[in-house]
Amino acid sequence: MAKSDWPDWEVYVRDRCVCVYCGFDGRQLQAWYQLDIDHLVPRSANGLDTPDNKVVSCISCNKAKGQVDPRRHISEEMQFPLSDSARATLIAAAKSYLGSKIGHGDPADFELMMEEIRERQRAEQKNPADAKRRHG
Repeated sequence: MAKSDWPDWEVYVRDRCVCVYCGFDGRQLQAWYQLDIDHLVPRSANGLDTPDNKVVSCISCNKAKGQVDPRRHISEEMQFPLSDSARATLIAAAKSYLGSKIGHGDPADFELMMEEIRERQRAEQKNPADAKRRHG
């Protein structure tokens, strides 16, 4: 596939395959599959389908942001095409919205969850009958 055939190639390169909202790093192929393209100003709010209005987003952030227009959370007027400064302002507004909506949790909480999973796996290895009942 030629670079010119790749949808949003320049957006992925510009944003370095990292979610602009939470910093999820998609620079490994399996992680890259968790990335998406988000329209800063949603098309439903008359946002353009142009690179200046697109950012790399992880699927979770894109879903959580949904159709929210970050212009509602700032006082200045934004014109298309968006300048780098305007893009940065919209990204910051969207990050603020996402942080208040979902947060991304404390990494320590994630580690606690992983430890609980490991404990359950150890218990299931000791008693496979319990695991079979739990998982159907």
